[in-house]
Amino acid sequence: MIARLAQRGSDTAPPSADTVAEFANGLVLRSLDRSGTVRAGEAIAFTSLWHVARSPDRDATLFVHLVRDGRPIAQVDRQPRGGSYPTSLWHVEDVVRDRFVLPIPSGTVAGTYGLIAGLYHHSDGRRIATATGADHVDLGTIEVIGG
Repeated sequence: MIARLAQRGSDTAPPSADTVAEFANGLVLRSLDRSGTVRAGEAIAFTSLWHVARSPDRDATLFVHLVRDGRPIAQVDRQPRGGSYPTSLWHVEDVVRDRFVLPIPSGTVAGTYGLIAGLYHHSDGRRIATATGADHVDLGTIEVIGG
C-alpha cells in the first residue's frame, strides 16, 4: 500500500442530537434516524451520526440487524461511507454522517421486530463493547407489514 486516502466531510452534530451509545474505541453514536415501518421486500433507510471522542486505532465495521427471538432476519454490515472514510482515519471531534439501507427479505412475516446495532473489528470479527459493556445497542422496534 502506498497511501490511504479518506473522503472527509464537514458534518456537524445537531444541537439536539442525543447520545445513543458510546463505544470503547472512542466512537459515540449520536443518532440513528430511520422510519418505523417497512414493507416486506423493501428496505429501511438509515442515517447515522457519529462523534469522535477518541481517535480509534483500528477500522471498525457497523452492523445493523433486524431480529426476532434473538435471531437476525435481515442485516447490513459495512464500513462508514462505503469504506471511503475508515474509522482509523477519524480525528478527535470529527462528526461523521453516514447513510445506508437495510433490505428486508420479501418473505419476511408481518410483525414487530427488534433492531440492534453495533461495531466490530473486521479483521477478527470481535464486537466492540459499549461503555456499559454490551456488545450491541438496542434501537427499538420496526414494524414489518405484508408485501
